[in-house]
Amino acid sequence: MNGGPGIFTLIANTTDARAPTAVFLARHGLAGARVVLLSSHASARRFFLLPDHRLLLLDDWTNPAGVAACAQVSRHLNRLGLSASKVRGVDVATGLALVEDFGQATYSEITGRGADETRLYELAIHALVHLHHRPGATSILCCLYDRRAVLVETDVTSSWFAPQLGTVGAVEDFAEVFRDLWSQAFASNGDWPQTLDFQDFHGDNLMLLEQRTGVARCGLLEFQDAVVGPLEYDLVSVLQGARRDLGPGLEDRMLDRYLKRAPATAKTRGDIVWHNLWLGAQQHARIAGVVARLWFPGYLRFLPRALGHLETALKRSGLIRIEAVMNRFLPDWRVRGSSFAAEDLEIQGVPA
Repeated sequence: MNGGPGIFTLIANTTDARAPTAVFLARHGLAGARVVLLSSHASARRFFLLPDHRLLLLDDWTNPAGVAACAQVSRHLNRLGLSASKVRGVDVATGLALVEDFGQATYSEITGRGADETRLYELAIHALVHLHHRPGATSILCCLYDRRAVLVETDVTSSWFAPQLGTVGAVEDFAEVFRDLWSQAFASNGDWPQTLDFQDFHGDNLMLLEQRTGVARCGLLEFQDAVVGPLEYDLVSVLQGARRDLGPGLEDRMLDRYLKRAPATAKTRGDIVWHNLWLGAQQHARIAGVVARLWFPGYLRFLPRALGHLETALKRSGLIRIEAVMNRFLPDWRVRGSSFAAEDLEIQGVPA
């Protein structure tokens, strides 16, 4: 799990033997274990490190079903030959789980220190190809990424990002038209091969496990929200992420690598490229909404990249009606939305 010096703080409730965390740890032979909080997370989930035991404690008390999903998806992915962090113990009632600690070698961390980016992303693409070639990949009980899911995510954009840019009346009109257009787009383009989608398949949640071999060298984190959906979803997440830019030409090379190895069920090369653009536009619009909703320090800086990807995807995918609606109701949305990154610096006390 990613972290670094200076971001840890001790949690107090483990000193009370009656506290749920202490009871859970004692039940797994870890009474009195040293527990430290990892850096804040965008969701309500919290992760704690047990540095003397190579374990993480997941606390998802607002969504106890999330820890059950974590255990289920972890078992499934490991059976398929991938390296998802294993769940060593779980208590659904309290939303607590003990999870295998892969260390700190996330893609984001080690590329920042000069690791070979091409080598890392080739490994990530090979892991996706491996998953997508497995007929049993979708043999797991989880949500479907279907028309309803697309429209729920569309509403995030309308409810949080749009109000930052438009008047009340304009935003209400935008929300109605925006939703309708995405519904129509899904009806026309939603027939895609199904696989298991991680939904958070990006550099912060991918790790290099040097001691393992093959695709198992790609460590997987944050997979508990996995859904059954289009195989292109995670391609967008890893190659067009809002958190960092890839090196020049890397996205195209990695997409080409995937296309050469895609399963026969993936239809044609053109289908994959088209769905990659279509889903890219949808994902980047959703990310803009999520960032606007959270308004967290460190997250607003993702807006310029996400909005740039959105503009490109809308143009290249031919979703001209959706682009026109954004231009009409939210004029200069890319420039104005990107300007919020300066507020991120103010929140963190950094001079602009």
